Amino acid sequence: MARKFNRPPNWPVPPQGWKPPRGWEPDPAWGPPPSGWVLYTRAPMPAWGWWLIALGVVLLLVLWSAVEKALGLAPLTCESAIDEVVAMTAGQPASGQVLDITDASFLEDRQDELDDGVFTVAAGRETDEVLVCRGAGEWGDGSYGAIEFGYTADAAGNLFTYVAPVG
Repeated sequence: MARKFNRPPNWPVPPQGWKPPRGWEPDPAWGPPPSGWVLYTRAPMPAWGWWLIALGVVLLLVLWSAVEKALGLAPLTCESAIDEVVAMTAGQPASGQVLDITDASFLEDRQDELDDGVFTVAAGRETDEVLVCRGAGEWGDGSYGAIEFGYTADAAGNLFTYVAPVG
């Protein structure tokens, strides 16, 4: 933060914009500053400085969001699961290919357990649901119907995307 010269009231007024150069000493004839007087104060930040800080914070948040997504640290969502289901089924025959899922909603969310390291897989199962979503699925063969999808995890915490028609 910039320092601002704070002229004591018993010293002469300096020229407009004057700043004491490094090593500057006041003229002894001016007398000492009043007791407790602070010769240098912190200069207030200009308005553009606050805008620059705000812009920096926004850029950091955008950058963190991109890093989080790239490293797989972002929270799991039904929307991210939709993208993965569509990509995962793209090479399937038309009857198994999901083109889109709409009206998605959460049924179950156990991400906190996974994040906290307390996620368990039910006995007799290789994986268990971490995030369960349901929506209206559009299949590659032109059919529509209720669809359940989301993420499962194994006991080691490895994530898998799943999809299944409902009914």
